Amino acid sequence: MSLLSTRAILLKAHPFSETSLILRFFTRERGLVSVMARGLRRRGTPPEIFSSGVLVLYYRSNRDLQNYREFSVMHAHRELAGDVRRFAGASLLADLVLHHAGEEPSAALFAGLDASLGRLAEAPPEMIAVLILSSAWALVSLMGYAPELAVCVACGDGLDTAAVGRLDHAAGGVRCPRCAGPASEAPRIGPRAREQLRTLLLGEPVDGLDRVTQHLKVLRNYVHHHISGSRPLPSFPFLESVVGEAV
Repeated sequence: MSLLSTRAILLKAHPFSETSLILRFFTRERGLVSVMARGLRRRGTPPEIFSSGVLVLYYRSNRDLQNYREFSVMHAHRELAGDVRRFAGASLLADLVLHHAGEEPSAALFAGLDASLGRLAEAPPEMIAVLILSSAWALVSLMGYAPELAVCVACGDGLDTAAVGRLDHAAGGVRCPRCAGPASEAPRIGPRAREQLRTLLLGEPVDGLDRVTQHLKVLRNYVHHHISGSRPLPSFPFLESVVGEAV
């Protein structure tokens, strides 16, 4: 057993007993780590969900549940818990990481999640929805699942700048008008929507983004096929219920 200190973000917590908690962290050095925090509820107030800081634990490579020593919070992100839309967005980002990441470290994914939670906590109200979308798509890209937007996923031909294709979630990209077929049920995606999606994949907000609920639906269906193992993430219904066209 070794003493490990690592940057970490608390993604989930649930009671184990009247005094103890099981905490799930995403760490920079060890990926996802589950820890048993014995007596933490008795000793004081547990750290808040989505807090970022330095985790110290007793680590054994052959154990699924590590022993907690302490968590020094650097950024509590309390604004996320104080606003239902911010909380819903942060819950989605946490869900994405919990369903994709393993014990392999990813400094880029850790940095992306950490920065996204900070931006979401500080965003002005009118920017919350677009920052949720840009942050989620940026994580999808960092995980290696960015959709193909430049060439048709069926025939391989480059997409004409004016082409209105169909976004094939299962195939991971856009089908050109010829390969989509007239009876396709896949959502239409034209040049403006493709450009917006390119921007969101970079983690950048889109000025004047419209049809927010439609963008959320596209994100949900894409994640369903590529990240969540064809199981719906529980955070999506909550998010879609609080984020609408008006925001």
